[in-house]
Amino acid sequence: MTYIKFNVLSLIETADQIDHYVSEIQAFMLTTNVQTSFYLNNAWNGSDYDAFITQWDKTKDPETSTTMQMISALSRYADFLRTCAKCYGNAVINIIDKADGLR
Repeated sequence: MTYIKFNVLSLIETADQIDHYVSEIQAFMLTTNVQTSFYLNNAWNGSDYDAFITQWDKTKDPETSTTMQMISALSRYADFLRTCAKCYGNAVINIIDKADGLR
């Protein structure tokens, strides 16, 4: 007989790891934004600084920033994994309940 061996907890653990990775990226971006604004503003003035900051600010735009799009995609994937784990877990419970009804 063929069967599928599946560990629902591995989906949840993977989703948690993705969430942790996303948190690290967000923390890094926040730190980089603060440092960029603080340190460069103290040492660099003028139109070229303004042009740099305009470009740098694009890293925060969810529509155009590759980093922000990656964060969004990873978060959606973690949610998807949790949804899969929940659906699979519910399916297993339903199968067990039906099997118990056959006795």
